[in-house]
Amino acid sequence: MEYWSNIILVVGILMVLLSQVLPFLSAMGFGNLPGDIFFASSKTGMKIYFPWVTCTVVSIILTCLNYWLNKP
Repeated sequence: MEYWSNIILVVGILMVLLSQVLPFLSAMGFGNLPGDIFFASSKTGMKIYFPWVTCTVVSIILTCLNYWLNKP
C-alpha cells in the first residue's frame, strides 16, 4: 500500500512543478512547434489543438532520459 501512496505523491509533485514551468515553456515557443495541428471553426467557435510534433519531441526526450538512467 505504501508503494501506491509514494507514486501518487510523486505524480502530484510533478504536476505542481509542471504547472509552474509550463508558462515559461510556452513563452519560449514549446507547445507550438511546426507540425502541431490546430483547427478552428468560425461558425461554432470550436477549437481543436493536437500537439503532434510536441508529443513526439517529449517522447524522444523521455526515452533518452529513461535509457540514460537505466543503463546497465
